Amino acid sequence: MNILHKISHTIDSINIFLGKIAIVAIFLATLISAGNALFRYIFHLSSNGMLESQWYLFAVVFLLASGYTYLKDQHIRIDIISSRFSPKTRAIMEIIGIVFFLFPAFSMLFYLTIGPAISSWQIWEISPNPGGLPRAPIKALIPIGIFFLLLQGISELCKAIITLRTSSNNNATQPEQQQQC
Repeated sequence: MNILHKISHTIDSINIFLGKIAIVAIFLATLISAGNALFRYIFHLSSNGMLESQWYLFAVVFLLASGYTYLKDQHIRIDIISSRFSPKTRAIMEIIGIVFFLFPAFSMLFYLTIGPAISSWQIWEISPNPGGLPRAPIKALIPIGIFFLLLQGISELCKAIITLRTSSNNNATQPEQQQQC
């Protein structure tokens, strides 16, 4: 059980760190967005590079924060139904969801995005827009973000197994405690 705690804690720490990076990216994207608007309307200047950096920062937010969002239990769920179940039943539902839905779907997404990311790095793909930014780094971030979401899935799987074992142990010790009274 202790190893599951350690695995989960390590993965959670990584995704908390990535969540903090996403917060900084939101702040930077907001500044760049405001700066773009000011320069465009006041000075009649625009930059494709600045506009693309704003898009890239939004991509950083969504890709790096996906694992953090899962950690904080903020992804879309059917809480109306699951809130009526016991922790043990919710843990079983979580395990089924992770093993049969999250892992297969996002493993396939990882597989499908790693090739284009590598190809983009090999040719150092850049934006076709004048003054545009390289696309290779942001394309690489797609499988990286998926990877960290999959890692968080491992953490949540560990937590669900711990919950399942803990509730099973509590159920096993309750009859003994009742007999002692």
